[in-house]
Amino acid sequence: MATEDLETLGTLNYYLLEGYYRHVQVTVLEATRKYGSDPVLSLYKGLSLLHEGQIQECIREMQLIKDKSTVDLASHALLAHAHKRCRNVDKETVAALDARMKELRKRASEQQIYFLIIVFWHIKNIKSARDFADRLVKQNENFKQAIILKSWIELTSGRDMTAKKAGRLFDQGLADNKDPFGYIGRARCLIKTKKYSHAMESVNQAIVGFPNFVPAQAERMRIYLALMNWDQMVESAQKLLNMKSQYPEALILLTLNTITQNGRFSEAVNQLSELIQAIDRFEPQNPLLYFRCGRLFATVAGRNIQILNQTMTLVERAISLDDNNVEFAIEMAKQLFLMGKFKESNAQYKKCMQLDESSVHALLGSLTCQLVAMDNNIPLQQERNELQDIQDQLEFLTEIKDSTNIDAELFHLKAIHGRLNGRPSEELTEILEAARQTHFKNLGNTPLGADYFMQLNTDFLMMLVSELFNLIPSQPLNSGHASTPALKCVDMVLTTLNQVAPGMHEALFSRSKTLFIAGDMDGAMAMLEKCLENDVTFSPAHLLRAEIHEQHGNYAAVGKYLDTALSYNFEIREHPKYHLLKAKTQKHANDLDEAIKTLKIAMSLPGVKKPLSSFQTKVASSRKSTIPLDNGDRLSIFLELVEAHTSKNETHEAAKVMQDAINAFRGTPEEVRVKIANADLSLKRGDVEQALTMLRAIQPSQPYYIQAKQKMANIYLNHRKDRKLYTSCYRDLYETMPSNHTSLLLGDAYMKVQQPDNAVKIYEAALRKNPRDGALASKVGQALTTTHDFKKVCAWWRCLCVSLCCSTSLFAGDHLLRDGDEKRTKVAAVRTGPASHQVEELQQS
Repeated sequence: MATEDLETLGTLNYYLLEGYYRHVQVTVLEATRKYGSDPVLSLYKGLSLLHEGQIQECIREMQLIKDKSTVDLASHALLAHAHKRCRNVDKETVAALDARMKELRKRASEQQIYFLIIVFWHIKNIKSARDFADRLVKQNENFKQAIILKSWIELTSGRDMTAKKAGRLFDQGLADNKDPFGYIGRARCLIKTKKYSHAMESVNQAIVGFPNFVPAQAERMRIYLALMNWDQMVESAQKLLNMKSQYPEALILLTLNTITQNGRFSEAVNQLSELIQAIDRFEPQNPLLYFRCGRLFATVAGRNIQILNQTMTLVERAISLDDNNVEFAIEMAKQLFLMGKFKESNAQYKKCMQLDESSVHALLGSLTCQLVAMDNNIPLQQERNELQDIQDQLEFLTEIKDSTNIDAELFHLKAIHGRLNGRPSEELTEILEAARQTHFKNLGNTPLGADYFMQLNTDFLMMLVSELFNLIPSQPLNSGHASTPALKCVDMVLTTLNQVAPGMHEALFSRSKTLFIAGDMDGAMAMLEKCLENDVTFSPAHLLRAEIHEQHGNYAAVGKYLDTALSYNFEIREHPKYHLLKAKTQKHANDLDEAIKTLKIAMSLPGVKKPLSSFQTKVASSRKSTIPLDNGDRLSIFLELVEAHTSKNETHEAAKVMQDAINAFRGTPEEVRVKIANADLSLKRGDVEQALTMLRAIQPSQPYYIQAKQKMANIYLNHRKDRKLYTSCYRDLYETMPSNHTSLLLGDAYMKVQQPDNAVKIYEAALRKNPRDGALASKVGQALTTTHDFKKVCAWWRCLCVSLCCSTSLFAGDHLLRDGDEKRTKVAAVRTGPASHQVEELQQS
């Protein structure tokens, strides 16, 4: 009998739990061939029909077995529930069924109560299921299947702190009892407590005892993924497909692997097509499965239009099966938004609000569409009224959001709204940091898997990244300059994305940009290599490589990578950054006329004089043919043109371009670069005071502050001939932004104005904080040497040799030899190693 086949019953319960209702019916059909007509199998079939929305078919199936002793109580419970789901509820029939159930319960056996609990559990009547399970286990503590069922009820109840309790129950139910469904339940408990190796042991027990038990293979696949072992997950998925052709979850995880780990979108399109066919064939009446697949892959698609076409098909299938489901309709609106169809998306959100006036997500989506539309098309000055309306609605959402879990999305919208309203970058950074923290907090302890990626929502995170890039400088920060809060925030987001989804080349490329801006050129180059491993034709990566080499002054390599980028994408000839880098190589070759021509071509291209919106940039970055242009690159084109005109003594032309830059970048993080460049221009015109006034206005909290103070210092030294003010600039810098780098800058400044005693104090203070820094040690020795206090020099190097016990550099010997002082050369020679006898010899001489 089917009641004794634990493998079949476990498979049926598992499919119902996973929402694979047509799989239940297929399994029932296969088991019927083995056991014949069995009321227990009919009961499971009835449950699957109910979940597919085939209410009348469920009722007919239950009518056939309602008098079968094993399942009479369960079938009456299912019949009553099915009648309540009808459009026109027959209250008399429901009352009669309830009355009959009361009679049956009085003389029900343990087996009859067991299947009643099964029904309550699968129709989500958790309270009744738990109550009857508790009674049943109390009546018979040796009823192992009842204990395991009670364990599953606890595990799936949604209550906090039930995993450990359920785990103990599973252990009790599995004592001297090999139940495959029990092994799976215990594994799930262990996964919840992150004991993945123990969970794998439990699953393996099920596989060894029941080699054809499909749920065990599926759970092993999940555990490998939770362990971030993608290779083993892929192998397990392929084994599962050999056992169960076109098993949905195996196809889902293989497609997820292709997108997030390998970045092969064209292959993923074919896999999604296969997934759609599999659901059409094996779960054709499962709107929730269509919906979940569509939502999952839309979030990781990276705005790839081919992937989004497939996910839209999945959502359309879901809506065709349940056209009154607001959640499905909202997902369609979201995907229209991802496709860049703002008007259609907003119209769809409006329909959703008509279906459900209380839908917070529909209102949130509509506000997103409105803000993005403003960001794209309407001048800021004309937006005050509409922006005020949106602000009112955002405040309304803030008041009612408690139970909706939309905090992160709200923060994101407030940041966009604030930017359009001209709010300070510091305030916007705080809002976006709150969005990041809230979003990752909501992930909780979800193990890596399909649900994790659904909640992670990589597309939302990349929107945060795009918004944060509006708030950070796009040129490398000076060495020693503290990373900005916005840069730290974007780096934390991208680090997580790179770890869990290394195949998403847009996230890899964005991380390489943050490393480049932070001044970590080696890290940026390594990240670009990973990006190009995924897609060697990704032209933005080649352009950034060229830019890194330009920072190092390696213009031959710049030309090489420009040619490489061009070979993969001829359309980059229409991209401003290509012309910017090309102009820099021409300027380096002293071909100023060609450089000016190239820069003027760049200025005429879209996105330079007026920036692309954040959404246009996001859409552009999803296509190989279009490369996004950030504000830093835009400004570099202006400033390079100013410098080229200035080099040719075309000061009037240079001033015109500079004024255009001032107007274009007012209120952006790049405004500081404009001020520094404008100060340079004033200096070249001979207006020293104007240059200093501009530089003094730059505050420590702003990017490029170190560069501004260095430029001020050089003006005081070279134009004002004021050594005191020269060193005071570096003293201010050291006191405002204390670091190893600013210590070196101040010490070097003292050395430059021949104040070695002050330099020694600064170098020594820095060395106390970084005792293993050989460069600092050399600086101290060099400064001491210039004081001509050679006794102190000897003592210094003796202490250094003892403390470091390693060779440093013989960097002052040649200088001392030129003075013909043999004894001082010996002093310098102590630096070549830790040999103490050299020190003693010097002391005696």
